[in-house]
Amino acid sequence: MSYGGIYIKKNNSNNFDLFIQRNTELNQSVSISEHTKENLLMNLDTKFVNSISFKGPKSKFINHLKTQNIEILIPLIFSDELLGIIVLSKKFSKEDFTKTDIMLIQIMGNCLSSSLKNSSLLNSLISQKEKLNKTLFELETFFDTGKLIQSSDSEDQLFEDLLIRAVSLLNASGGVIYLCQTGSPICKIGASIHPDDSKLRTELFTTNFEPFKICSYKKSVLIKNDVKDKKLTKLGWKNLLVSPLVGPQKVHGFLILGEKETRSGIIHFSVEDSHILEVISMQAGIAIENMLLIQNLEKEKKSVKNIIRSIGSGIITLNLIGEVDSVNENTIKILEKKENELLNHSYLFLFENNNRLIELTTKCIETGESVLEQNILLNIDNGQKNINFTARPLIDSNQIAIGVIIGLENITEELRVRNTFKRYVSESIVDQIIEDKLELAMGGKLINATILFADIRGFTTLSEKIEPDEVVELLNHYFTEMIEIIFKNEGTLDKIVGDELMVVYGSPIEIKNAEEKAVKTAIEMQNKLKELNKILTHPIEIGIGINSGKVISGNIGSEVRSDFTVIGDNVNLAARLCSFANAKEIIISENTKNNLSSNQITKELPPFYVKGKKHKISAFTVKF
Repeated sequence: MSYGGIYIKKNNSNNFDLFIQRNTELNQSVSISEHTKENLLMNLDTKFVNSISFKGPKSKFINHLKTQNIEILIPLIFSDELLGIIVLSKKFSKEDFTKTDIMLIQIMGNCLSSSLKNSSLLNSLISQKEKLNKTLFELETFFDTGKLIQSSDSEDQLFEDLLIRAVSLLNASGGVIYLCQTGSPICKIGASIHPDDSKLRTELFTTNFEPFKICSYKKSVLIKNDVKDKKLTKLGWKNLLVSPLVGPQKVHGFLILGEKETRSGIIHFSVEDSHILEVISMQAGIAIENMLLIQNLEKEKKSVKNIIRSIGSGIITLNLIGEVDSVNENTIKILEKKENELLNHSYLFLFENNNRLIELTTKCIETGESVLEQNILLNIDNGQKNINFTARPLIDSNQIAIGVIIGLENITEELRVRNTFKRYVSESIVDQIIEDKLELAMGGKLINATILFADIRGFTTLSEKIEPDEVVELLNHYFTEMIEIIFKNEGTLDKIVGDELMVVYGSPIEIKNAEEKAVKTAIEMQNKLKELNKILTHPIEIGIGINSGKVISGNIGSEVRSDFTVIGDNVNLAARLCSFANAKEIIISENTKNNLSSNQITKELPPFYVKGKKHKISAFTVKF
């Protein structure tokens, strides 16, 4: 609610009388200059008084409104005629007018414009008694058409009902309603009554059609039988009446009636007929405009809901008393409840088994501050889930809190993936696995990969000579340095068996140049060991074997215990090459060698037998 008033135009003048006011001291009568009226007619939208800026002399009327703290001005316009003005101050609540408020005010203004026009017609009836019967008929048409509009279930039904009414009232032999289309000059048929409907629909009518262009001035056009227009000839009617479907904002289409029929035969449409058709067309135009405004409101509302529903996390909105206003599909999935079990319930009920969530939500409501907490255990009927929780004040366009918006991010699967892979790969690879939504189901798949084995030479003998705690300390120091190199080169630490390392390149994430990165890792490991031996009490040496090829990769084991690993003949060959390698030596297979760059220096070894192979294999040492 707000303060304000309504000015109504006096007949044939630029004077406007204050028809009604509330809690204002507006002038009882004002005179609006032609300059001000022209500026108001140029833009038919609702205006904010303080932002009105006209070229030329200042408007006394606008200045008067400013002194009365008037904020909004709604011109009541019909057929390029300023019929009145609604002026409104700020809301009682001191809030700013929202976009929705402006749309609703515009709809009311449209209806009032129509009412003022009808009021003008009614006054004309009183002053011109000889036209009483005609005007009464127009009014009956107006009210009957209004009832028709209200009773129509759909847009298509509305146009069909309007056309039938126009044809029957004016005894026309047929008619067509053409509708303007946004972004196109071609008009589409909204409804038709024609003896050859299929032929009618093959003929294109555009807004540039001459009778339509004349109608754009918001007056009906009478076309008599001397017409030579080919388009109208194809309609099959010689006598036509064309009227625009005009709303307060613009022309939305055109209504064509053909051939007025009487007992004596076909006659011309009269001026009185055009007035009757204008009444129907006017209401149709207003109905279309109001329909479009309502559709825009519905689209905005639907858009907001769709945004909330499309968000990947669970989203809950609470009103000011903490009751659930809306939830999206992901909330229903996370909480494992039906929508009707959540809506209109308090958040205390929603999180009844989750005291921490109640505490965080209450804090947000009471302080008006955002809260965030990660990895909270959410208790649900069928178990538990890990979630990230956020709660923020829900703010309207006027920066006023109207509730709380809660976000629930289910990280249960993410934690499972992290716990599975954090032992094998670097944190960045884990993040990529989660982002790519890698499946962790039991089983495997065939992939191309490169496998590296590294083994400490003579470690068994060394471990027998030193104390157990020295053995552990030595291995931990060695593994720490080696694993850092492996992760740096995008390797996956498959397993550690005693003093042996098994590393995979290309699983679980496919990588480019896997062979290059495996050899680079081997060289860096050997070089790092040289540095490490300078500070170790017991120096060590390693042999490394590398092979590339098809392997089976997957989560292998049982539901009780499983590991993400690779298996296959090519894995075994990499292990055999490692066993064959001497201390400080890197041996690679022919498959690995063939995928290295020409810059890598290698030396071919004499073919040799390895366990599990019937024939000798080719292998190469890597120079470093």
